[in-house]
Amino acid sequence: MEINIKKVLESSEKRLRREIPGAVATGIGVFVIVYRDDLEILVRTRTETGSLTGEDLSKKKELPGGAVDIADFEKEYDSAPVIAGARELFEETGLILHPEKLAKPVLLKPAWAIIGEGIIDLAFAIDVPFFAIEETPLYKELLNEKKLEWVHVSELEKVEFISKRMAFLAKHLT
Repeated sequence: MEINIKKVLESSEKRLRREIPGAVATGIGVFVIVYRDDLEILVRTRTETGSLTGEDLSKKKELPGGAVDIADFEKEYDSAPVIAGARELFEETGLILHPEKLAKPVLLKPAWAIIGEGIIDLAFAIDVPFFAIEETPLYKELLNEKKLEWVHVSELEKVEFISKRMAFLAKHLT
């Protein structure tokens, strides 16, 4: 399959300008599955309304995560997803990830790969045990405001996620 990079870039630009609906799905995404011993995972309520499709997503859930940026590549090529995951986790939950507490090598679980007309979207998930996390006042505030929630894996079917892909990721990779 040949990728027409010009079409991919044009599609990304249109999505950024919101000329066509959907996320700017060109690149590599990483999602952080923070779990506690009692089989609970951390989900967040989407607070950025309309940032993906124009619809109100403010009541829907997602896993913390986002795009791997060029700056995340630092000195080691394979560290970029962990660095991006730590950055996104802090931005969205206030939690500080201590990568040195993760098992080595860090396992990246493939979440999805979509390569098509005007789109390249690769996503991975990283399992993060709560002992590798440092709580902050922001995390506690978001938890108290119900913007973050611990959900038992047996209850994931009842959670309204922002997309089918996010639901699949949360339900099948935990």
